[in-house]
Amino acid sequence: MPTCLKGTIEFIGKNVHSEFKYTLSPTDFSMSDTFMANFKKFGFDNEEKLTLSQEYRKAILTYTNLEKEDLYNQAKAFIRRAQRLKAESLEVKAEGQGAFICLVAIFSGELPVNKQFFFTLNSVPLKLIKKEFLKKKSKPSCVNIDLRFDNTCWLNSLESLKECPKFLDIHDDTIIGNWVDAA
Repeated sequence: MPTCLKGTIEFIGKNVHSEFKYTLSPTDFSMSDTFMANFKKFGFDNEEKLTLSQEYRKAILTYTNLEKEDLYNQAKAFIRRAQRLKAESLEVKAEGQGAFICLVAIFSGELPVNKQFFFTLNSVPLKLIKKEFLKKKSKPSCVNIDLRFDNTCWLNSLESLKECPKFLDIHDDTIIGNWVDAA
């Protein structure tokens, strides 16, 4: 169904404000792919199943159908942009699929270590990220991550999608006090 997904990732730093525009092309899916029977593998509890509308099932499929090469190419372009920006610390704001691009960049091992990165990732269904998208097992020390889900986030009724998979060594740095405003 989706042909391409477009969005923006924002960089903010001292005397720096830049936007990275991305386009992702997930594999197409058919209407029959959105049938409830196809979502048993996610292990939703009964309450989540009641809120799993067709709109939410389509949203889930846009994440599960993202292409590895497509994400890598966007992550590489994101890293090149980060390298060119003249700031010692950068706040990076992204949501949805843009947050997936950020996670691929973070766990690529290619982010410049001479900069401090403070990622604010909104509305990211961590459970849907595939292990094959990540090259490294843990995030570099130059990266702090703030995970956010606002009151209108579609994931609030699907709490299990917010869960971090075991292969992803990530924690929300705001909880342990590592968060600093980069600007």
